Amino acid sequence: MHQKKVQGKGFQNWVVSILMVLFFIGTSSTGAADSLDTFDVQIKLPESQRDKELMYYDLLLEPKAEEKLAVMVSNKSEQPINLQLSFNRAVTNMTGVVEYSGSNEEATPSTPYPIEELVNLSNETLSLAPDEQKEITLTVRMPSKSFDGILAGGLYVQQTGSEEFQGNVQNLLAREVAVLLRNKESDIPPAVRIEEAHLEEINRRNVIIVAVENTAADYLSKATLTYEVFHDGQATAIKGEKEVQLAPNALMNYALPLEGNELQSGEYEIKTILKAADQEWQGEPTFQVASQEAQERNEQDVSIEETSSPLLLYLSIGCVLCLIIAYLIWHNRKLKRALNKTDDKTP
Repeated sequence: MHQKKVQGKGFQNWVVSILMVLFFIGTSSTGAADSLDTFDVQIKLPESQRDKELMYYDLLLEPKAEEKLAVMVSNKSEQPINLQLSFNRAVTNMTGVVEYSGSNEEATPSTPYPIEELVNLSNETLSLAPDEQKEITLTVRMPSKSFDGILAGGLYVQQTGSEEFQGNVQNLLAREVAVLLRNKESDIPPAVRIEEAHLEEINRRNVIIVAVENTAADYLSKATLTYEVFHDGQATAIKGEKEVQLAPNALMNYALPLEGNELQSGEYEIKTILKAADQEWQGEPTFQVASQEAQERNEQDVSIEETSSPLLLYLSIGCVLCLIIAYLIWHNRKLKRALNKTDDKTP
């Protein structure tokens, strides 16, 4: 038996809400809402910092150079807290937002060096008493060979046991501090590939994933992603436009919700355009859906409104009509019998 379905729009709002919460609370030194303000992270800028006005690390270092970065973590609450620390590569999540939480493990071969192997944390866990401060250290060891562009990663600090749900939104009490490493001041021309698309199931909903890869060692900011989905050469109702930011050498698996539409067997083509400044990249990745796969995925998708098949609908209408006709025949015979009895009694 099918479960009661909900509007397909809810999926996109749900995913966007979660990831936007992660993004806004992940800007380390820029403040947060009162409910998320249990701890703070402040950085100490070294001489290798390119711009002293920035609230994150952007370091210019020679090959083989070593730098120790000091970060102060403070408990601003009246209760003891426990923190989990990690250093992760910069990635672009499925809604086009750059994050450093380590939740996306996709790596690309275009990256000059894996930054997560170049930065070591002094602590992976931290316990703080009320109003206590502790300093942690990030030790950076630059590669032996020079490279062009940026290696991008970030310190991610999360309060353990801090997951809170409000409706469909999960609030994670966390802070992020970006760490950018460079050997030299150089401009990297942007480069993007849009070559692959496939189906996935997220939160019991079918989504189309379009893989957009930034193969350049630099951020691609203020880019606009436009997409339209075609089925067997015919346009569908699935289309949209979104402003995104791509991390250096990162793969963005952008999620296109089907918004309650059933999957059909056949070929799907996603015409995709990414624009940034005066440059444009296009892709038309395709994938095939077999009849059995479409049926199975539609049965599991909670965003598809339950509908009766035409055959069942016609059978139901036929049964109702038969009952109505049977009732009318019975009622007519009853009236005739009553009239006959009346005639027999008439003198």
